[in-house]
Amino acid sequence: MNNKEVLQSNDDLNNLQQKLSNLLRERDELATTYSLLNQKYDEISSVNQENQKKEKEKEKFPKKNSGFDKVSHQLPEICKLSGITISQLDEQQILIQLQTLYKGVLLEVYSIILVKESKTNKLIPYKHTIPHFIQFQMISKELLNSNFEEYLNTIYNLMNSFVSRREQYNECKEKITKEKQKISIFCSNQQYLQIEIEFNKLPTEKKKKKKGPFRAQLFYDKSSILPSKVNVFREVDDEDNNRKIWKMVNQNKAHSSFLKNYLAQALMELSLL
Repeated sequence: MNNKEVLQSNDDLNNLQQKLSNLLRERDELATTYSLLNQKYDEISSVNQENQKKEKEKEKFPKKNSGFDKVSHQLPEICKLSGITISQLDEQQILIQLQTLYKGVLLEVYSIILVKESKTNKLIPYKHTIPHFIQFQMISKELLNSNFEEYLNTIYNLMNSFVSRREQYNECKEKITKEKQKISIFCSNQQYLQIEIEFNKLPTEKKKKKKGPFRAQLFYDKSSILPSKVNVFREVDDEDNNRKIWKMVNQNKAHSSFLKNYLAQALMELSLL
C-alpha cells in the first residue's frame, strides 16, 4: 500500500470515528429524552388518576353550582338561621323573610325576592322591602353569589339593629312622657344613629348629684344596638362673653351607663327615670 492509499485510509477511519461519535451522542440524547418523557407520562397518569378519583367522589353527591343551584341545595341548612325564613317559590325565584324582634317581641318582617339570571345562573334581587338607607344593592353585589349565608346575616343584623335602636328610642320617649320627667330626647337621623338626651341632674361617684342641664350625645354603628361612642356635656356660664355654653365633661357614670345598657335602662341606672 502506497502513501496515498494510507492517507486515504486514515481519512476514512477518521470519518467513521466521527460518525460513530455523533451516533453515540445522539443515542445518549435520545435516551435522556426518553427518560424525561417517561417521567412526564408518569406524572400525567398520576394526575389523571387523582382527577378520576375526585370525579367519582363528586358523583356520590349532588352538584353544587354557583348562584341559584348552590343556594337551592343549601336551603335546608340555611333555613335553620334564627329569624330568617327562606322558601323556593319556583324554579326561578327564592323568597327570603327577615323577622325582626325587640326584647323577644316579634316586629316587622322584611322580604326579599331573588331570581335566577338565565345566562349566568346567578341570583339577582328582584323585589324587596328593605329600607332605602340600607346599602342593599352594594351588599347584594358583594356577597349574594359569593357567600349566601354571610349575605343573609349581614342584612338581617342591619335590619334588626335598626329596629332595636328605634324601639329603644320610642320606649324611652314613652316612659319620659308617662312619668312626666324633665328629660328631653330627640333623634336627628332616620336610622337612629345619633340620639341626644337632655337632663338636669347627674349622679357622681360620691352619690351626689351635679346640677345641669346636661346633654348626652349617643353615636351608633349601623350594625349595633348599643352606642359605640358617648359624649356628655354640661351647660356652664361663659363669663367672658356673657352667655351659656356646652362644655364636655370627663368620663363618668353616665358614659358607662349609656355604653352598656338600652336607653331606658341607662336612664333608670342614672336615677333619671
